[in-house]
Amino acid sequence: MASVGHIPYTILSQNFSQELQTDGRFADVWEINFEGPSGTVGTIRVPAARYAALYVDQQIQEQLAKIETVHALGSAPPSELGITE
Repeated sequence: MASVGHIPYTILSQNFSQELQTDGRFADVWEINFEGPSGTVGTIRVPAARYAALYVDQQIQEQLAKIETVHALGSAPPSELGITE
């Protein structure tokens, strides 16, 4: 997928929670809901130990790159959008 630079977004909410792990223990996480430029709302879960602005931004950017690429499919064929997989 082609890099698109920084994609603007709005944080809609942040909630502290616990998530059940595969080993049966609970892990502290932050659930962060965001909205991208296409209006699509996404959610990421960040381990509490990794909860910091730069890490959260990186995780949101990775999700937005996928979300916004899918939204662009209606405007051009995947090959013209730089989509290779």
